[in-house]
Amino acid sequence: MKSVVLATLGLLLMACSSSKYQHITLSTAKILHLQIEELGNHEKGYSRLNVKLDYQIENFHEAKDLYRCTVQFLMRNGMTASGWMDQDCQITRASGTISVTLSTPLDKGLRAVPTMRDVTGGVKLPLQYFVAMLQRNGAEKAQVIGKSDFQTLEMKIPPDRPGTAG
Repeated sequence: MKSVVLATLGLLLMACSSSKYQHITLSTAKILHLQIEELGNHEKGYSRLNVKLDYQIENFHEAKDLYRCTVQFLMRNGMTASGWMDQDCQITRASGTISVTLSTPLDKGLRAVPTMRDVTGGVKLPLQYFVAMLQRNGAEKAQVIGKSDFQTLEMKIPPDRPGTAG
């Protein structure tokens, strides 16, 4: 009986946590003054971006971990994959400035990261990407509430990357 009560309580807690963000109406975001600096060492397969931007969120809600930013890279299949950020990009105010550094899918250092290793064989070249502002709407779900125009990575592809000849 005790295990049934505990199991029921656990399911109830999971249900409550997964619907934590579902009742919040969607905001809209604007990305302003986007600045991108491409960093790289082609011989070593080093490919990173410094991204700095100002943002404004309309209909902002005070809720923990509700908003974040990401950089999405376009894949051959039309889907996108996130860049690997050095620091978290949580957004806690209705407006402000964000500055993050991230690795692109062309960075050799990401071969150790399984999700990026699987993704890099499918990048569309030249590498295109955009910055997105996301709002959580479930335990593992988020929706884009604002994004930049597509950008194109100007870096040359390291010569020893199989499947990325461009």
